[in-house]
Amino acid sequence: MDPTLEELEEQSLNEDDNPEVPPSDIVAYNELRSCADLFRMHDQGIIKIQPEFQRDFVWKGPDQTRFIDSLIKQLPIPSMCFALDHKAQRWIVIDGLQRMSTIIRFLQGGDWNLSALDDIEPAIAGKSVAAIKTKDDPLHQYYTRVENLSVPITVLRCDFKKKTHMEYLFTIFHRLNTGGMKLNNQEIRNCIYGGTLNEFLKESDNYPAWRRLNKMRPKQLYRFTKQEIILRFLAFHDKAHTYEGHLAKFLNSYMHEHQNAPEDFIEAKRMLFRGTVGAGSPSRSTYLCVLVRCASRRTPFRDRERYKSGMVTDRHRGGGHPPTPATSPRSIQKLDPIGNTVIGKPIRVALGQR
Repeated sequence: MDPTLEELEEQSLNEDDNPEVPPSDIVAYNELRSCADLFRMHDQGIIKIQPEFQRDFVWKGPDQTRFIDSLIKQLPIPSMCFALDHKAQRWIVIDGLQRMSTIIRFLQGGDWNLSALDDIEPAIAGKSVAAIKTKDDPLHQYYTRVENLSVPITVLRCDFKKKTHMEYLFTIFHRLNTGGMKLNNQEIRNCIYGGTLNEFLKESDNYPAWRRLNKMRPKQLYRFTKQEIILRFLAFHDKAHTYEGHLAKFLNSYMHEHQNAPEDFIEAKRMLFRGTVGAGSPSRSTYLCVLVRCASRRTPFRDRERYKSGMVTDRHRGGGHPPTPATSPRSIQKLDPIGNTVIGKPIRVALGQR
């Protein structure tokens, strides 16, 4: 049985279609770092953990408590993996996000009580981390023990400005990310392609007309999936003629190229996105849904003339309004730009809704 459009969409949000081999100039090595050193590097901004992941992916209290107990007891723990931009001295956590977040939270102190569990050191069960951090507290020895403990890490020495390096890191994220909730493609891009374009995607995801169109609820987590739909729109609008059937690689390339785009570029994309989503025009809504939905296909653009004479024109890629397609206002009933028929799919479904 052929997969449904929704199943293809789910697959495209999570698969890595970029079979990269390690670039010869990436160096991998193992070393030991104390928890105090990792905490210092985070505090100085050398290691940056995206706040979205701290909120969405951090372990619950009992899991964090057991990890701290493992450190106190000096039990073996899995190695964490970092990517190091040796030129900018910037570090990214590739594998070990929850462990790193827990070390930071514990050494920061603050308003956190360890869970009262039967299988941990009885002296710390249910105790306040702020109290443990206090030097004159009898439990401070456990804080010092964690501070001074060295943990194993693997470092990938890279240059974040090299496209091949970032594509390889994307693959490494897929292979090494071992958390209970595996990161999807756009969550990984949020880690490794931070910059003005990434911030614009977050901003656009909160645009009221976009949220109404997708019926997005205020407190529901969408795990960056809607941001990927926006990214698809921008990438296909600008670079559809270069698409060769590998969606993840296509979107990674666009984010790398425009990672630190200037303000005039971002403003132009802001006007394009808001004009398309908020115009209330059937032609613009259909145009947007065709662009984002055709991304779940495996077919490259083999017929450039057909593409140019279809849903998108050179004039529109240069900033003009899209032509009105011969479709029903509520459905797509035409070949999309890469030659696949999408019949009778509501616009809202095509924009990523379930």
